[in-house]
Amino acid sequence: MSADIGVVLFEDTSISYQNALPNKLFEFIQSALPVITSGQNTMREVVENESIGLTIDKVESSDLLKAIQKMSEVTTRNNFKKNILEIRDKFTYETQEIEILKVYS
Repeated sequence: MSADIGVVLFEDTSISYQNALPNKLFEFIQSALPVITSGQNTMREVVENESIGLTIDKVESSDLLKAIQKMSEVTTRNNFKKNILEIRDKFTYETQEIEILKVYS
């Protein structure tokens, strides 16, 4: 099996979901899959700052359809994939371990 994009959607129902940063997002990054995510604070920050995919403001079928249509453009996907390949080492456990140890030392 293979995929062309990864989708991570959360309803914006609580502060916990607004600040969610799910492992699945990082699995897609490590797999070099451009992503479509809901627009919660932390996911939007990663996706938009690193230019690795699209965010949608509301988890509604019309917004998701527009994002899928945009992502179906090969050039769009390839541009996001190129960016992912450049930054994905930044989001490995080994790299993050160093940052965590700095906080706790």
